Amino acid sequence: MAWSTHRLAARFLVCAALTACDDVVPQADPEDASVDAGLPACRLPQVGTIDWVFIEGGSFVMGIDDPRWPRAAPPHPVTVPSFFIARTEIRWVDYDACSGDGVCRPVATVYRPGHVNPEDWLLTRHDGQPYPGLVPDDSPALLISEKVRPFLRWSRARLPSEAEWEYAARGRGRDVLYPWGDEPADCTRAVMYEEGDLEGACDLYHPQPPCSRPAGNTPQGLCDMAGNADEWTADVFRETYEGGPANGRPRTAADDPPDHEPGQWDADQVSRGGAADNSAESVSVHVRFPVSESRAVGLRPVVDVPPGCDPHKPPVVGG
Repeated sequence: MAWSTHRLAARFLVCAALTACDDVVPQADPEDASVDAGLPACRLPQVGTIDWVFIEGGSFVMGIDDPRWPRAAPPHPVTVPSFFIARTEIRWVDYDACSGDGVCRPVATVYRPGHVNPEDWLLTRHDGQPYPGLVPDDSPALLISEKVRPFLRWSRARLPSEAEWEYAARGRGRDVLYPWGDEPADCTRAVMYEEGDLEGACDLYHPQPPCSRPAGNTPQGLCDMAGNADEWTADVFRETYEGGPANGRPRTAADDPPDHEPGQWDADQVSRGGAADNSAESVSVHVRFPVSESRAVGLRPVVDVPPGCDPHKPPVVGG
């Protein structure tokens, strides 16, 4: 797909702010990097059934100058350190491991139809009628304050920053509109809303088991970065990227310019990726939603690369 005028102009302007355009591409693939035989494999926490995926750090142009996603402007250079991210969104079976250890608050799931595998239910909820295995609608407190934070403490993980999330969703900073590339989003690549019905794959309106749309994976194998469930990030929500950090860390209120005027979503965090009831433009890697504790949002944790280990080697999980 040819680049639009907006995307070409944005890349030119941001490249001009850097030393060279080569600086805005991510580092070499982990498969191409040399393994240091003298360093051990990284030891990572065991988080339920999560499979950790290494994302090599690098610099990229975050955001886009496109009228479809005005909240994703302005494009700006960001450098992201290396990190590990969960291949899938967290599921109830993962949360149950935390509650079984006495850290997370036990949550009784409801409406469990026999044709759904309980281990495939995502850790989220819906604003309306409860979905299979999800928190009933009368439990709005069981979101980030009572559910996500204890889970992160137990797992020794954290929420990704917006920059980390977008860098990973774009296959380590590629100039793409969706995790798989620029091909239009449809329900063969993402759990999303689409007019019509492609052999029952469309218009399911609620999350599906992780990795049910492998055609939509990133080159590194991350599943469901588009659609299925919105995902928490650690950043406060602002209507543009103006004043945001350039080092890949989460944005906080301290990053606001002196002339910042509080907006209606200033107390919210950012969710990314879109959900099962979103259409094509709303599952792009550039879409940003304000999210509060009353919204249905999924969780995809990250962990930092431990010091003194080689992240290109298969990690030792449970260390």
